[in-house]
Amino acid sequence: MATKRTIFTEVGAAPAPAAPAGNLIARDTGPARRATRGLLILLFALVAAMILVGGLTRLTDSGLSITEWRPVAGALPPMDDAGWQAEFAKYQATPEYQLQNKGMSLEAFKAIYWWEWGHRQLGRVIGLVWAVGFAGLALTRRVPPGWARRLFLVGLLGGAQGAVGWWMVHSGLSGTRVDVASYRLATHLGLAFAFLQIILGALVAGIDAGRGFPTWPLMNGSFFPADAFYVPEGGGLWRAFFENPGLVQFMHRMAGYLLFAFGVVVWLRGRRSAHRATRAAFHAVMAMLAVQMALGIVTAVSAAALHPAITHQLGAIVLWTFILRARFLSRYPQAGSIREGTA
Repeated sequence: MATKRTIFTEVGAAPAPAAPAGNLIARDTGPARRATRGLLILLFALVAAMILVGGLTRLTDSGLSITEWRPVAGALPPMDDAGWQAEFAKYQATPEYQLQNKGMSLEAFKAIYWWEWGHRQLGRVIGLVWAVGFAGLALTRRVPPGWARRLFLVGLLGGAQGAVGWWMVHSGLSGTRVDVASYRLATHLGLAFAFLQIILGALVAGIDAGRGFPTWPLMNGSFFPADAFYVPEGGGLWRAFFENPGLVQFMHRMAGYLLFAFGVVVWLRGRRSAHRATRAAFHAVMAMLAVQMALGIVTAVSAAALHPAITHQLGAIVLWTFILRARFLSRYPQAGSIREGTA
C-alpha cells in the first residue's frame, strides 16, 4: 500500500548526503568534538586579535622598542624607574633611536614600549591557551580521531611565528635600519595568512609604501609610478619589486584589481548553487570583497592613516574567513528543504 504524503514531502529526491566523515569536526557529535571546536574558535579569535595588534605595532613604529627576546622573563614589564631607564638605554643604542627618534623622552618611549609588549604578551597568551587546551584534551582523551597531529601542528606553527617574529625584529637592531626588514615582515604576516595579496600588503607596510602615493586611481598623476625600478640602496633590479615604494604599492593595487575580477567570476558561479547556504556564503564573499577594495582605496588616499589602515587589515581577516566558509560549503553543502524554505 502506498504511503500517504503531504504536499511538503520531497518526492524523488536523492538520498541525503552522508555527514562528512573522518577528520572534520561536525556539529553535535559528542563532547570531544565540541571541546576541540571550542579550542579552535578561541585560538582563531586570539590570532585575529594578534594580527590587528601586530598591525598597530607596525603603524605606530613600536616594533623595535624591546631589543631582547626573553620568552619567559620578558613577560613582566619594567616595574620601577630603574627598570624603565635600563630598557630605554637599550633602545637608545638602536639605529632607530639614533637616526630617527633621537631626543625621544622616556614617556614617549613608554608609549611605543607598551604596544610591543602587548603584542608579545598576546603571543604568550596564545601559546598558553594552545598548550593548556591541547594538554586538557589529551589527558581527558577528548582529541577527535585524526586530530592529534593537526592540533600539535597548530602549536608548532605558533612557535614558528614567535621565532620568525624575533628574526624580524632583530633585522632592525643593527646597521642603519630604522625599521624591520620588509622581507621578514612579509614572512611573519604570510605565516599567519598564506595569502598572496596579504603578503604584498605586508611588503607595502614594511617599507611604508602606502604613504608615498596618496591618490587614486592614479599614483600621483601616473598609472605607473615614476622611478619604479630605482633601488634606494643600490643592488640588482629584482630588489625594486620588494624595496621600491612605488613599484611595491603598484603591485599591491594591481593584485587587488585582479583579485576583485577573479572574485566576481567565482561569485557568478557560486550564486548558481542549488543550496541556499552556499549561495549566501558567496554573496557574503562578494560583498566583503567590495568593502575591502573600498577600504584599500581609503587607506591609500589617507597615506595609510592609522584607523583606515588597521580597518583594512581587519577587512582582510574577515574576507579570508568568508572565503574559507564559502569554500567549505561548496564542498560540503548544507542540504535544503522545501518545508523549511532553505532549498
